[in-house]
This record gives sequence, C-alpha cells and structure tokens, in this order.
Amino acid sequence: MSSTINPWNGSLVESDFIGANSIDIGAFQSNSELTSIVLPTSITSIGANAFRGAVNLTTISALGATSIGDGAFSGTTNIITRGIKLSLSENVNIYKAFSWGTNIEKLDITKRIIPIISESGIITPEFVNELINYKNTASTVADPWDGSLLITYFTGATSVADNAFKNKKQLITSIKLPNTVTSIGANAFDGASCLTSISALGVTNIDADAFSRTTSITPGWIKLTYSETIKPSKSIFWGTTTDKLSIVNTPKPIEPLSGIITPEFVNELIAYKNSISTSRASWNGVLVETDFVGATTVADGAFKDKKTTTSITLPMTVTSIGADAFNGSTALTTISALGATTIGNGAFTGTTSINNGGIKLTESKNISADKFKDWGLTVDGILDIKKVDFFDNINNIYMIVTAASTALLLIGGITAGTLIYNKNAKISDSDKNKSQNLKADSKDKKNKHKSKDSKEKIVNAKNKDHKDDSKKKSIDNKDLKEKNINAKNKSIDNKDLKTKSINPKDKDDKLDLSKSTSVELKNNNGVLDSMSIQELKDKINKLKANPGNTIDERLLVFDEINKYSSLLLKKLKIEKTKKLN
Repeated sequence: MSSTINPWNGSLVESDFIGANSIDIGAFQSNSELTSIVLPTSITSIGANAFRGAVNLTTISALGATSIGDGAFSGTTNIITRGIKLSLSENVNIYKAFSWGTNIEKLDITKRIIPIISESGIITPEFVNELINYKNTASTVADPWDGSLLITYFTGATSVADNAFKNKKQLITSIKLPNTVTSIGANAFDGASCLTSISALGVTNIDADAFSRTTSITPGWIKLTYSETIKPSKSIFWGTTTDKLSIVNTPKPIEPLSGIITPEFVNELIAYKNSISTSRASWNGVLVETDFVGATTVADGAFKDKKTTTSITLPMTVTSIGADAFNGSTALTTISALGATTIGNGAFTGTTSINNGGIKLTESKNISADKFKDWGLTVDGILDIKKVDFFDNINNIYMIVTAASTALLLIGGITAGTLIYNKNAKISDSDKNKSQNLKADSKDKKNKHKSKDSKEKIVNAKNKDHKDDSKKKSIDNKDLKEKNINAKNKSIDNKDLKTKSINPKDKDDKLDLSKSTSVELKNNNGVLDSMSIQELKDKINKLKANPGNTIDERLLVFDEINKYSSLLLKKLKIEKTKKLN
C-alpha cells in the first residue's frame, strides 16, 4: 500500500499476479499510473487494447504470452526501445507488431536465431525486420548492439529490395553490404535517419531516392565504386548530395570544358577528393589552383550549398565569378580570386564561416569594397581587396604555366600578352607628383631616346668608316659596307643589341638605363629570337631584381620586361603547338 512516506512508483511485478493466466480486454487501458509491468510466465494471453493509452508505461515483460490481441500496446508512447519483452512463438513475432499497435523497435522477442537470406538473394523488408530483432535479442547490457550490420549478415545477398531499410530509425547506424550485392532498390534506405555510413562497393545500379533523408550520413561515407552508372552526377537522383559520396576509382576531372567551372565539374571534383581520402587522411575540404587548370570562369551556382569545401584558391586565369557561385557554402573560410574582374550578384551569400579578410580579390573597375552588398555580404570587412600599384607591381610578375606549357603573364591581375599600363591603378605616394605627367613624359623620353639612338648610329657608322679608310661618300654606303664586312649580314639593330648586353651570353647583364634599348621584335635569326625559353625567363627575373629608382628608369625597365615577356609568350605557344602535333 502506498503512503506519503513510501509512495508507489507505478511498478507491478510477478508476485502481484499470482494465479493469473490472462490479461482481460482493456484491463489497463488509459491507466496513467503504471510505469512498468512484469507478468509471470503463467499468463499466456493478453487481450485486445489491454494496455492501450497507458502513456507512462516504459517496460512490459510478458515472456509467457502466446497470444496478444489487436491494439494491446497502442498509445504506449513512452515504451523504450526493446521495452516490450516477449518470447518467440507461432503467434508472437515481429510481424505482429503493427496489429498490436506498436513498432518493432520496441519489441525484444527472445529466441536468438540468425535470419538467413532467402534463395532469391533479395534483402527484403521482412528479412531486415528479423535481422533487427535478432540483434536486439542478442544484445545485453554488457554488450549492447551498436547499430552496425556487417557483411556476414548478408551472406548470399545479391540485391536490396525497394524500401528494405526504409524508416529504420534509432536502430541501424552503419551497413556494409558484400560485393555480391549489385543492385539497390528505390527508397531502400529512405528515412534511415541514424545511418552514418553505407558501404556498397559491388553495386552497379541504384534506383530513385535510395538514400533520401539519410540525414546523419557522414560526408564521404556512402561508399560506392565508379562505373558508367555509378557517378557523382547521380547524387540528386539517389536523393543525396555529392559531398556524402565517396566513389572509389573516380577519375580526376579534366580541366573544365570551355574553361567554365560548372556545378557538374565541382561535383566530380569533390567526389574525386573524397574517393582518394582515407579514414586516416580524409579530405580537408581544400581546393587549390591546380584543381582548376585551364579555368577562366566560375559558373552561376557552381559551388552552391557545398557544405564540405573549406578553402578555395582560384588561379589568376579565372576572371569571372557567376551569380550565387558560392551561395550557401557554409564551411568555406577563405576564397582567393585575385584574377577576378567581374563578380555576379549573391556570389558569396550564406558563406557564414568566412572570417575578416577571407575573400581575397584585386581592385579593378568592377571590384571594390562598395560592391559587397551586391555580392551578398553583410559587411565589407570580410573582403581583402588588393590595391594595384603600377610601379610596385613591376616587381610582381606572376607566371602560370599549364600542363600544356601555355603561359599567361600577369601584373597585378592584368593579363599581359603585351603588358599594358592599368589606367585605374593607384600610384604610390612617393611618385604621386611625378606621375601626373607620366604619359606626356613617357612619350617625350621615348622620342628623345629614338633621336639619341639615331645619332649614335650615324656617329658609329662614321667612325667605322674612317677606320676602314673607305672612299664611299654617303653615310648610307658606309653603313652598308660596314654591315657587309663586320656584321656578316646582321642588321645594325641587332648589332646595337649586342653592344647593349641584350645577348644573354654577355657577362654584364645589368641594364644600361642611360641608353634606350628599344628594339623591334622580328621573326628572323636575330639575337632575341635565338634566346631559349629559360634564357628569357632568367632575363626577366634579372630585370625584376633591378627595377630602377626614378620614373624614367622604371619606365625603361618596364619596356624591357614587356619585350622579353612578349617573346616568351610567343615561344611558349610555339612549344605547345609542337607538343600537340
């Protein structure tokens, strides 16, 4: 008897039912005081609706019951997993759960028999129910079932039937199917919300929504093998996302077609990254320049809702980023797109993990801090926009050589087949006053140097004429004779180049800033054309190392870098053509 000192806890035990052999229809219906019942094995029958609506019941033990009426356990909403303990018999089995008003997760039916796959080789919903029941009954407090189902439980299986594991919640956490299983049916794992991993390496066909609502799958832990029918692009059809796939033997995607980084390309790239990762060295979500060789554009929505990509560095060749390109990529912490000159609306919307300065860009006509709202950002502090300085960037030449040996030379984000001055560039404070008349000064200096070159050529020609005691009267004839005798059919321009140390074989490679070294590049056997690719690179590096101190000197160096860079680009293109042929 209950008292205020020792209140009843709602439990009924075997001794409370001495002599009883059945529970009548509706005996405990709607009883809210009961919390647990242990019936003696003498009770073999439980009537319909016997415990219906006993909302506080958490456990029922009726190991002697061989007959249970309809709705006996309906509305027992607080019964714990495996809280209804029964003994297996002809009329007591997991298939009766529905008629009893409960589900199999709450049943613990003793008699530990491992279910066997039928001769058809199909993993059916009925087989899965029997397997779950076996795992539950075989589990003990000391050795509880962890929810995993290994290969050995599916011996002889060849396919997974439609809905086989559908809505198996709070039970199965991981499944490893044998390689003999080649087909997975529609909705096979739909709603199995506790599943964290599925391995099905032998599968060659997967039907619609097989992995729908598998919300707990760890990224990269739907393990499959690449084939013509098993590809990353199928993820939506299967009811999942690409980041959850790890497709073994996925080929690394080639450079984006037409230079466009599309959503499909990104899906294949992520699947490839997952496929080469291991439990010890899983992919860290980082994508670098070499993952985007040949790319020029990021398409609309290319990285949209990619939840596992943490860092992206685009090559300088990428000049355009489409609308919503990174929208919803919540794991992204940094994006570098220093070559971008246009960015679409909402490109960075929902990139909630990016910290201050995490989006790295280069200032240009269309790239500035006041654009941050258009790009989907709430504050501009996330942006790290590089200011372009014409003079300082003479010493900042970037060379990107693709696998095909195609080269693009860039200064401060400006593509330079022939390097050009960026009219929007910011001039450094030290040169601010001088730069006001930069354009006029530059033309004037060039004209003076041309004039000086002409005079020097005439003087040199006269001196050489006197040394040879030539009797020719005109300077033009003397020039011609000097070419024939001393230059061996080389042009005076090329001879001038030799005297100015343009030839990389000369010992003194330092640029003579007091004289013009402007030359016209020709498709002939001149000194410049004879230089190798490596020699041209070395020459450019030496010029970069000595940019000069004044505006005049730096303009001259800029001209020289321009010439050598143009020739280098031409030679690299020729080299690429040779390789392709």
